Amino acid sequence: MNDRKEPTPPPVGAVKPPPPPAPPSGVAVAEWLTAAEALAQFKVPIGCAWDEEQQKPIPRGEAMELAKLDKPLDLEQNLKAYAVMREQVLKFIGQQLVEAEYDSKGYPLPGKVNDYYQLPNYDKKQLAKVGAEKISSFFRFFAGPITLVSQAREKDYCDATVSIVLLDHFGRTVGSAISSCSTAEGGFQGIGSKRKYGGYYIKENGRWVERNAPDFRAALNDVTARARKRALVQAVIVATCTDEIFEAAKEDEPERKERPDDLPTKMTIGKFAGTKLRQIDTDTLMKCAKWCREHDKHEKLAEACELLVDERRQNLEDGDGEQPY
Repeated sequence: MNDRKEPTPPPVGAVKPPPPPAPPSGVAVAEWLTAAEALAQFKVPIGCAWDEEQQKPIPRGEAMELAKLDKPLDLEQNLKAYAVMREQVLKFIGQQLVEAEYDSKGYPLPGKVNDYYQLPNYDKKQLAKVGAEKISSFFRFFAGPITLVSQAREKDYCDATVSIVLLDHFGRTVGSAISSCSTAEGGFQGIGSKRKYGGYYIKENGRWVERNAPDFRAALNDVTARARKRALVQAVIVATCTDEIFEAAKEDEPERKERPDDLPTKMTIGKFAGTKLRQIDTDTLMKCAKWCREHDKHEKLAEACELLVDERRQNLEDGDGEQPY
């Protein structure tokens, strides 16, 4: 008597389970395990997933990332997400960033540069370091490794090139930039700046005479800090795709006015009489120049004030938006 039972046929309309995936080439069939088989044999530790291709457990987060990378791009969904993100970025800039306050000629007022400013005849706004840090915080980005690419330190010249990497809150690189600064820029060539770095000048017959040349090796920290600031701002602009709105520094340097040697260096009228012009705030200098022009008096003083104001504005155009004056 035959006791063997015939297999029960599947019910009508039942879906046949798919066959297990074929093992990769070079892996024996007897050794190859599916994710379910590996889990049943307790080969998958807690917090891990079974990688069938590598035939080993991997961290669950890595498995989820690989699964996302294997999915085809949903361009329609990406377009919707981009539109929403763009709207929120513009909303943040409009509501949270503070634009500079300007004088009658359209230049930022001293101490009122704020998060960004726009110079006359420029179609883009200049993003200051404070504004860049706000945008970076909004995206949950932060500065990663900062590398000193190159540096020159001589008595008559100093420069620095710095690169910076921007990371997201997962530690992944989202942007980078490289920027330079040198003492050949206008912000380091004024008499006041040269005196800061050890230069000594006296006036003889209406002309400035250099008695002791500046040692620009003392400017190394200032040069490096300015290069690092420029690199950070540029990295934020690149990572957040806001380069159509902001720029970190101007591309073309307009001609710089030279200061004649016979112009006064101290205020000769008003309550600031006897005070060095470089120690007077820009707003007062502008008012003095305007008064002199309107009353047709003290022409050389007016010219000296205007040139000093232009020099300070030039520092802004050279990317030194936070320099106080």
